[in-house]
Amino acid sequence: IIAGGMGARAVQIFNDNNIEVILGVTGPVDAAAQDFIAGKLKSTGSVCTHHDHECAGH
Repeated sequence: IIAGGMGARAVQIFNDNNIEVILGVTGPVDAAAQDFIAGKLKSTGSVCTHHDHECAGH
């Protein structure tokens, strides 16, 4: 899963099911996909901890 941001519970569910989560990604989708394929996309660990409008991207 490649995302700008995501709640901690969602991240845990994906991790529990052996699904890699890459957070903090910005920019065009095609650039993110190319960076992922090239192994250059890294997660910033940007997890939203509560539901307010401060977590842009989720």
